[in-house]
Amino acid sequence: MKRSIINICIILLILAIPLINLAVAQIQDNLSPKDKIEENYKKLNSKDFTERREGAYFFSKLKKGEIPEMVFKSTVQLFKEELGREKIKEDFFKRGGIADKLPTDIAYLNSEAYIMYQGYLCNIMGKSGDKTLLPLLVQHCLEARVLNNFGEAAVEPVLNVLETVNNPGQKMSAIFVLTEMLKMKDEGYTPRGKTRRNIIDALVKALKDSNRYVRLVSVKALGESQDKDVIPIVDDVAKNDAYFYEKKDENTGNIEKIYPVRMKAKEVLENLKKTNK
Repeated sequence: MKRSIINICIILLILAIPLINLAVAQIQDNLSPKDKIEENYKKLNSKDFTERREGAYFFSKLKKGEIPEMVFKSTVQLFKEELGREKIKEDFFKRGGIADKLPTDIAYLNSEAYIMYQGYLCNIMGKSGDKTLLPLLVQHCLEARVLNNFGEAAVEPVLNVLETVNNPGQKMSAIFVLTEMLKMKDEGYTPRGKTRRNIIDALVKALKDSNRYVRLVSVKALGESQDKDVIPIVDDVAKNDAYFYEKKDENTGNIEKIYPVRMKAKEVLENLKKTNK
């Protein structure tokens, strides 16, 4: 019963956050742009988590040229401080602590609001253009909207994650970033030449990964390349990927083998052939 009440409270909080952000934005509409920045800069550096989150949300919505340098510096420092607090939380749980007993000053770290707040901070740092932040961002903010701001400089670090880590979740996050890079677009970074080839080669290699989800997102990413050279490779996946699960037909009772990676590959193959007619 207690767990159900907690879950309901979490859901209500998630639903309330956009409304709170909207209310704050409406109040700040009466301020001048300069005053808004000053007000939210104070919030960003507040000891109160809710105020920090509101400040981070505000700056995350601004364009790169609208964010003062002092905000970038404060955000980096704040992000590192939050990582330090996360370490305290991890140590607390390792010692046998439970979520309900987290110290008051770090209890917010266990909330959905904190996850959203982390995203705001990552988004701000991504707009800084400071390449010295790439190791930090690749480790903790492995997202296309953050890393694509750095263009070519981000490619090698992201490829390194895909090719060296063992965690399937991290590999897939790296692939999602590379997928967005490969998409042909009018604005933003699109890799070309040798860099594009390196990305495609890494994705082809990932088709041999032992994790089926990594293989599935890799074949999808290759579809975004629109490269005719990958057609035979995707065709091979569509015919030979080994993973399947069995499903019973409710009408006939027959057992059918379902190959999800092959299915995705066939879909990608169709689109590649259409694109390269």
